[in-house]
Formats: sequence, structure tokens, C-alpha cells
Amino acid sequence: MDREQFWHLYVNTNSLAELAILELGRELDAAGSAGLPALPLSDEQIAAQLAEQSKNLDLSALDGLDWDPLGAMADGLAGLGRVAPEPMLENPADFEWNEPADIDAYLNRAYAQEEILRPRVDAAFARIDLQATRSQLTRLPAVAARLTTRLTGEQLARWLAVYRAGDPGLDFLVTTLRAASSA
Repeated sequence: MDREQFWHLYVNTNSLAELAILELGRELDAAGSAGLPALPLSDEQIAAQLAEQSKNLDLSALDGLDWDPLGAMADGLAGLGRVAPEPMLENPADFEWNEPADIDAYLNRAYAQEEILRPRVDAAFARIDLQATRSQLTRLPAVAARLTTRLTGEQLARWLAVYRAGDPGLDFLVTTLRAASSA
């Protein structure tokens, strides 16, 4: 895997993590707005599950970007496990809290941050176990274009469905790349 392929893998896996959080927040918000519990769980149980599911999440992987698609979601995850996101005042990639994300716009914005992210990506490239990463990439389901290439919104949406379904190989890659960028 060369640096260019790694660049795409880095941006694509970090985008998967952020978009998954964004979708989860929307689902929780929609469930609360409907007045019906989405799950037969108490607020404390939901908070505990969110805390457990996000314990390996490192939102610092894309520090320095000039936008924050998560808004208050990151603060909620970092806090007591309560997720009560507020809509962003500015939506640089045309995100509306209660509407599906425009993944094409999201990706275009992420790919455009190359100058800012390149030092972090290069540092992660130097730290990552490339053999284990390559091996894990070969085990992923063939659902869309490879994660080591520039993806369209439709292609990333397919990967997002795989990630949200809990594919262990994809989860490993997301976690490993995010950890390598913050080490």
C-alpha cells in the first residue's frame, strides 16, 4: 500500500466513524422527538451502551479541520454519556440534523482537507502495521470500491452500512487508523 492509497484509507475510515456517529445521533433524536422509546432501555442504559460503543472512538483524528460535522455530538460523547446534540449553526457541507447527510458533499469536503491532514496521515502511515492493514483489507466484503481509493457518496454509503452492521474487519481498520493518528 502506497501513501496515496493510505491517504484515501485514512480519510474514508475516519469518515465512516464520523458519519456513523452522526446517523446514530439522528436516530436517537428522531426516537426522542417521536415521543416513543426507540429501545426498551432507560436513559442510563442507553448512555452506558453509547459510552461502551464509543470507548475506542478518538475524535481527535481530524483535529485542525475548519468544520465540525458532529456539532455537539462530540461533547455529548465526551461527557457523561448523554447525547443531546444541538443543530449546528453553520452547516458547511449542507448537513441538516434531521435529514440524511449529503455524503458526496461530506467526502468532497474531507478530501479537500489534504493539506491540513497530510502531516497527520503521514505520521499514521509511519506508525501503522501495513502488513496487518493489508491483510485486513483483503478480508473485507466486496460491497463497493476499495477503501484505498477516492469514493463517491454512494460507495461510502455502502461501506457505512457494513460498518454500522458491525463488520469486525472494518471496525478493526477504523479503530486502528484512528489510534495510529492520535498516538
